[in-house]
Amino acid sequence: MPVSAKEYDDARPAALEMKWADGASLLAPGWSGVVTEVVPDKDRVIRDGEPVLAIDDVRRIAASTPRPFHRPLGFGAEGADVEMLNQLLARWAMPAGTGDSWDWETSEGIRLLGEKVGVDLSETPWREISFDPSWLIWLPTDAFPIQSIAASVGAMAPAQGSAVVNGRAILTSASVDAGAGVTAEEGFVIELQGQEFEFSGDATAPFADPSAVAAVLDGKPAQANGTLRRAEPISAWSVPPSAVMAARDGTYCVGFRAEKSSGAPRIVEITVLGGAIGETRVAGEFGESRSILANPSEVLDAPCVSN
Repeated sequence: MPVSAKEYDDARPAALEMKWADGASLLAPGWSGVVTEVVPDKDRVIRDGEPVLAIDDVRRIAASTPRPFHRPLGFGAEGADVEMLNQLLARWAMPAGTGDSWDWETSEGIRLLGEKVGVDLSETPWREISFDPSWLIWLPTDAFPIQSIAASVGAMAPAQGSAVVNGRAILTSASVDAGAGVTAEEGFVIELQGQEFEFSGDATAPFADPSAVAAVLDGKPAQANGTLRRAEPISAWSVPPSAVMAARDGTYCVGFRAEKSSGAPRIVEITVLGGAIGETRVAGEFGESRSILANPSEVLDAPCVSN
């Protein structure tokens, strides 16, 4: 019986069960006025130093700092929040003072920050320049994945303490019904919404990075359908199940018909890779042999032993 090599990715449907928790929210400081712009979320992530919205044509910038700013600051101000402001200005490549006191460089940095948000401080003497904490919206991390934006152009500014941006839901647990018998070392992936995610080898915790999975799903679905398959297809020989023999030492083999009428069948040790109805996939050094013994017990006296 002739055999041939084929490429297999062992693809199978994968039904996912998921549980979620609500994400964090970016909260409004003490704003007043009308929302005049909502900055498009190009990649659904807000990053440190990026504008989020504008109120009365003053842009409000996301700032990742240890804690929110809570008071106006200006010449003569001292304290931990002044030091935090100097560090923020330096990170944003603006002039910045050192330590926890306001100096001329701090004023020059705020002058540039004013330009960034749309407040003209170009003619203001440096000792009269001040920082308004409402220019910023506190960002608890350097990058904040977005689920939705609660502000709308033309609406009144969100009230103090209300959500401006709702963060992406957090995938707290997941399981997949198709992972039985598959190990991480075999290099399987789960394809979901056109994206590939490395399969951990654990059907009860299939994703190494759940946040990446959450990024491609809308809302908080309890179920999703994907595909579990090999990341790189393997090449294997397809043989009939009856052709596979088990030797006494636990190894497996197949036999090939003798090339000459007087010769003995050739025995080749194999590795069984899996299979489906009517076929077994194996790896082995078949060489030029292609005519396999479909029923070797009819020809050989003992499994994996050439007569």
